[in-house]
Amino acid sequence: MEIEMPGCPECDKMLKVAQDSHKLGEFIDWLNGQEITLCTWDSYNEQYVNCHENPENLLARYFGIDLKKVEQEKRALLDVIRSQGSPSAKVA
Repeated sequence: MEIEMPGCPECDKMLKVAQDSHKLGEFIDWLNGQEITLCTWDSYNEQYVNCHENPENLLARYFGIDLKKVEQEKRALLDVIRSQGSPSAKVA
């Protein structure tokens, strides 16, 4: 019996950019290790402000990936697996 899996376009998009995302993530980690802070320009106050966005969210935004949709797709996949009584569904 073949299981029909739901589509996962957002996860597919994330996999497509995984290598580049990983390299950029390592660079961001390196910057943090050098005590270099990412900043954005606040044009209203005309000053730089620290970017407090975590690297995962920053990279997702850069690559146009909606992390909420990724989570929904993962949960949908797990629901299908669990509904089939798969032994892998018992791993949590």
